[in-house]
Amino acid sequence: MPKSQIFFGYAGRKVLSKLDGIAIDVKEHLLYAAAKVAEEKPDKELTTKEKSSQLATPFSTFAFAFEAKNGQGSRSMYSAARRAYTLGMPKEEIKALMDEISEYWEYPLPTPRLNVIKKQIDNF
Repeated sequence: MPKSQIFFGYAGRKVLSKLDGIAIDVKEHLLYAAAKVAEEKPDKELTTKEKSSQLATPFSTFAFAFEAKNGQGSRSMYSAARRAYTLGMPKEEIKALMDEISEYWEYPLPTPRLNVIKKQIDNF
């Protein structure tokens, strides 16, 4: 089995092979990716005043979730929940924010999917 299928294959997935190409050194690519991740600088810690200011304007702070494109709703909503938690919003208010975001969308998130996200908030 080619190295790329060992690293990037999935159980039960149809194996696609191209054997007449040039083999690549997978290790080199993995080391490059790890170095890029290590270069990323962590976000600067916000002050309490800055956090409060962002929480006071949820539509602009969480615009990426309110304006999420079709197919990106669940991920955007979960990201908004994590962001709200990081800013210090209580869990019950985060759940209310999730409802608000869903209701804002033209096609709200189905209740079972919304409940899954709310359940994850309890584990923050």
